[in-house]
Amino acid sequence: MAKSAVEQVRELELEFRAMKERESLYRRDIDERKAQDEKIREELRHEVQELKVQDEKIREELRRELKSQDEKRREELRREAEEHKVQDEKRRDENAELRRELAVARQENAVLKQQLTDHVAQYQEWDRRRWGLIMLLIGAVLSLASGLIATLARK
Repeated sequence: MAKSAVEQVRELELEFRAMKERESLYRRDIDERKAQDEKIREELRHEVQELKVQDEKIREELRRELKSQDEKRREELRREAEEHKVQDEKRRDENAELRRELAVARQENAVLKQQLTDHVAQYQEWDRRRWGLIMLLIGAVLSLASGLIATLARK
């Protein structure tokens, strides 16, 4: 059955109102979602900002810690260098002392060698004199013996 024009207009008006209400609901829903999105974006911006601040704090803390460790290591290296310098100085002093002792020992050795050479020369001189004296005594004894033999032979 065919609907009259008035009925069709009413139906269209009802349909139009329903569409407007749906559109209104969709727009409210879209506005609410936009508000939620904006709220979420703001929260995310805030979280990102907090994370940046935390990141900067962590970086600064790490810088301080690394600087502190670096300073400690440098101080340790300085102390070690000082200890090595002191040890080197002690070794130099010990080496110098050992060189002095070695020079004294060499000098004493040279003196002892000279004394030994002098004693050997003196011993050889006394040995030569002793043999000369012995030869002289033997000559004197032989001379006396020959004189005694000659005296006895005359008698």
